[in-house]
Amino acid sequence: MTTKQAPDGVCLVEETIELFVAKLDLLHRHERTGRPLGIHGFIETLEQTLGRVLQPQKPGPKKKDNVS
Repeated sequence: MTTKQAPDGVCLVEETIELFVAKLDLLHRHERTGRPLGIHGFIETLEQTLGRVLQPQKPGPKKKDNVS
């Protein structure tokens, strides 16, 4: 990120572009996983409305309960 302050606003433009690129990258990552993008409360509301889990879970197979 540029730290120099230019009188013509070049620094502000470069920071805005970097922020835009970062947000676009986040959007693309969520598109690939199929998971919704939003704050935690929004995701929880979607889960309750849809009746399914949308937040990432622990990877791998679920542990079996050893019932004897």
